[in-house]
Amino acid sequence: MVGAFQQFAVSLEAFPTEFEGGGTVWFTVHVKNFEKGALSLVGFVEDEEGAVIKRIGGFEGRIPANGEKNINFSYKVYGVGNHTFKLFLDNYDGKPNGEGEEHWAEVRVEVKPVNGTELKQVGFECDDIHFDFKDRAYRASLSCQVYLYNPSSSKMSVKDIAVEDNYSLGQLEDFTLALGPLDVPHGSLDVGKWTTTPEEFDIGSQEAKNITFSLPLEISSYVPISGSDATEVVGKDGSYTEVTFTYTLGYSIGDGKWYHYSNTVRDYVKITMDAKTIAADYLLSGFAAVVRPSTVIEVKIGFLKLSIDPGAIIWNSFLKPFILEHT
Repeated sequence: MVGAFQQFAVSLEAFPTEFEGGGTVWFTVHVKNFEKGALSLVGFVEDEEGAVIKRIGGFEGRIPANGEKNINFSYKVYGVGNHTFKLFLDNYDGKPNGEGEEHWAEVRVEVKPVNGTELKQVGFECDDIHFDFKDRAYRASLSCQVYLYNPSSSKMSVKDIAVEDNYSLGQLEDFTLALGPLDVPHGSLDVGKWTTTPEEFDIGSQEAKNITFSLPLEISSYVPISGSDATEVVGKDGSYTEVTFTYTLGYSIGDGKWYHYSNTVRDYVKITMDAKTIAADYLLSGFAAVVRPSTVIEVKIGFLKLSIDPGAIIWNSFLKPFILEHT
């Protein structure tokens, strides 16, 4: 029931509210504004230990006059048992101190034990890929977290974690720039070696732990630095790519026997770039092309023609990289 002088009301919902082993929970904060003017609300959502998992404010906390708003976010929940999440919002300072109009709401999520004794993957997520200029190239890192759950009554030991070679990075594998009918690629995607953190570990009975898989990425060109680097990254900025890889590992349940486990991760990630560095690259490339045209790659009879002008070499190999790395 709404009070006579109540300005707004809140609720907190979650989906799912119960599942096995843990995983991603989607939360919805619903706010109703009873005022004839817009409200600016601030607050947070916290877990059962009081740790803030979501802050609300700014544009997100602005509720239109006589209107409603849903604020959605997701959070990983693990650990068998009941988990209580609490929402707090007020129209003053976002702190539960009795100042302004304050409202609380809560929701419970139950994580049930998984039946069986075999290792299980209960969730995964990959971070967005962000390119920046470092060490003479545009570099980024693909990072994915995999959550494993031990449903048995004994401790599990995990080791020999590896990623199979048949992984896919989606449209990131097509980092080329077509130059008219010649289709001469100015750049390409180079990748390093997969790493895992940790390399081996133990999982307690009915507990979950995560592995982080990382892959270094580099957008390189046939010359140390060129405007094509920026062109290729800009062309992908803001777009999404599908990442797919299969990993394998070995695990033991304490009986002295080792078992083989394999699973696949498939996720969509956003490609972003460092805007200041990209803008600087374009400006520097354009400036050099006007002042000293020999710094620019030429396409001639289907081949790349590179200048041997010492000034161009010094510019592309030393001066321009130094400026970009400090942008």
